[in-house]
Amino acid sequence: MMNEERKAVAGLDPSTAALLAYLLGWVTGLLFLAVEKGDDYVRFHAMQSVLFFGGVTLVAVVLW
Repeated sequence: MMNEERKAVAGLDPSTAALLAYLLGWVTGLLFLAVEKGDDYVRFHAMQSVLFFGGVTLVAVVLW
């Protein structure tokens, strides 16, 4: 049985790429969402980062 190693953006492990999508909030989420086309796992976490941190930013701007 072969152990196929999946790669995401720039040769990163998909778990690492998904984690990095949260690093700078919605900014890195948008970056990974735009760059990653093949890995649904990374795209899911990028979209989650955009929605969550975008919402937090919106609420912070409205309340400030």
